[in-house]
Amino acid sequence: MRSLFLLAGVLIAGGSAAPAAENEGGAVETVVNPWVTTDKYVDTSSLEGIVAGIAREGMTDEGKVLAFYHWYRRMLFHHRFMGGDRRDVLKVLNSYGCNLCGSQAAVFVVMLQKAGFKTRVCAAKGGEGFGTHTFVQIFYDGKWHCFDTMTSFCVYNRADPPRIASLDELKADPTIVTMAVEEKRAPPGFVYCEGHQENTVKDIPKLKASMGSRDFRWSTCIFEGGTFTEFWAKAAKKGWTLTEGGTYNGRYTPGVTDFTLKPNEELVRLWDHISGKYVKKASHPDFGPHHTCGAADEHDPMHFKFYEPYLKENLGHTKKCYRYFGNGWLEWKPKTGAEVAAACKLRSLAREDVLFKVAGASGTLTIPVKVPYAGVEIELDLLLKQEGEGSVTRVYLVKRVGRNRKARRTEVAKIEGKFDGAKKIVVPHTDAGLFEYELAIEGKRADGGSVIFAPVRLRTIFQENIYALPGFFPGKNTVTVRAAKAQEIKQHALAVTYEWAEGEGWATPKSVTKKFETLPASFEVEVAGPKMPRMKKLVVRLEPKP
Repeated sequence: MRSLFLLAGVLIAGGSAAPAAENEGGAVETVVNPWVTTDKYVDTSSLEGIVAGIAREGMTDEGKVLAFYHWYRRMLFHHRFMGGDRRDVLKVLNSYGCNLCGSQAAVFVVMLQKAGFKTRVCAAKGGEGFGTHTFVQIFYDGKWHCFDTMTSFCVYNRADPPRIASLDELKADPTIVTMAVEEKRAPPGFVYCEGHQENTVKDIPKLKASMGSRDFRWSTCIFEGGTFTEFWAKAAKKGWTLTEGGTYNGRYTPGVTDFTLKPNEELVRLWDHISGKYVKKASHPDFGPHHTCGAADEHDPMHFKFYEPYLKENLGHTKKCYRYFGNGWLEWKPKTGAEVAAACKLRSLAREDVLFKVAGASGTLTIPVKVPYAGVEIELDLLLKQEGEGSVTRVYLVKRVGRNRKARRTEVAKIEGKFDGAKKIVVPHTDAGLFEYELAIEGKRADGGSVIFAPVRLRTIFQENIYALPGFFPGKNTVTVRAAKAQEIKQHALAVTYEWAEGEGWATPKSVTKKFETLPASFEVEVAGPKMPRMKKLVVRLEPKP
């Protein structure tokens, strides 16, 4: 095995030897909350940004509500997700990208209430074969109006001028639903999954085998009792209000997307996914969250242009799938011991150049991590030289849980006895999204032994919603790069890289990299058509100046 000190020379640039005090810090330059937006996409880093990007000046109230409705249904597909944070606005929109009816309604009303609208969360039964379904009513122009993002349902009444119908209107006259298409009162994308699913009633046994039966009907939108249209024609007669004015446990947690970019750290977001890297409290645990209606997305006239570049074939039981989970990562490769010391908590460690030596009987280096998306796996590359049969190094995952944020430590790795070289530690975390944690490296040395180590790479792989990412349109796009405050970056540069494919058949690969020493900043990118580009990667990296 190669020596630790040889590996350290290869993997980490050298620095002057210096002792490390308790919790040693330093004036290492960072960028707080670096965020990239484009002029064609809604900024999803805050609820305020979402509302401002959708509800534009000059819109009527119905125009604003329809804008929220159509944008939101583009962001989410119907898929059972039972994570504890499934009703948190920023986590759902940025990380998960899917939900069933109750959670979709809860998040939807949080946005609408922020925009100044009164809301009701309602439920209805459509009879045998359907079960209970949850949706929203919104008050404007002196009346209530019925919207359901999950089934892509709202319908105009026969008034002059027509308005989106209420539940009471549907109850009084079911033909408002059943005659909507024939009478041209159906908005774009009206119940577009209906009649276009790849999987049908005959496929229920194989789907149940891989999904389980909980919420099966509404996860797949395959009903033994009929179609969406039949559900909505029946539902109003058995509909009721669950909460008026409340959010049905929907919530907004400011700061979810906040993080600090350290030197030699990068945030990478993919318009694609890595197999198996997702929160598994969802239907289809073997394949990951995806829109099980598959090719039905081709029948959404408003939004198919956004989905088309991302076709995947044979995803699970779906032959043509356009909507699925995405991934990315936050990765740190520190180059000096000073960088590590400035970013981490140190206890009873002496810094020797780029390495950390246990100074007493034991010592700990704790790395705090916060990511803007739902973490699902941690990878740590550790250089370690351990002497003495009784010496041991343990790595702990530390999460803060509950209202009092009590620390919960879980041992994820243990190295005993003599060791000299590199150790790769992988920590899967697919039971829940991991937005914030600490990784504690604890060395205990035997009498006459020693423990010396250095973290050389820490990557947090996360789940993301690719349709919330700031992509491009054909033509001119203006990209804005900002941070928590205006900032002059003196010792480093903030590098922003986009990769995409454009042109006929997306045959032309393109990329652009811009480096900034002052924030906020902006630049323009020209993209060829005729269709939406196939976005591939967005990287934000804080790198030292040459």
